[in-house]
Amino acid sequence: MNAEQIAIALAPLMREVIAEVRQVPATIIAQVERTTEGGTRAVSVRNVATRLLAGNAWRSYALVQNLSGVAVEIGFRSGLVLGQGIRVSSGQAWLDESAHTGEIYAVAATAGPHDVRVAEVTRRRPEDGGVR
Repeated sequence: MNAEQIAIALAPLMREVIAEVRQVPATIIAQVERTTEGGTRAVSVRNVATRLLAGNAWRSYALVQNLSGVAVEIGFRSGLVLGQGIRVSSGQAWLDESAHTGEIYAVAATAGPHDVRVAEVTRRRPEDGGVR
């Protein structure tokens, strides 16, 4: 067989391989991550620890945006008090890329309520067709 005959013989197989390779990125993306249903939601933060997000074993990222006029502090326990958290100034945001899966809290210096927006990205659960 010469090179042209080999190419003709392999053409159907190559078409199948190319079709499968094109499907891989979409399949991986569909299985790995999805945005939590409901997207971003508002939470009223006060001068006592306020839960922003419940624990989620499937969380990949969490985003907290402070739309209020005062700084808030972010932390990972219900007893959070000022001076112990991660400061998020007015108009700023905090992105947690650590894949922290526990609860996330916020506290403000004044009673408020203070407008804070939260969102999370989660991996798909096996029962949704994902992988752990």
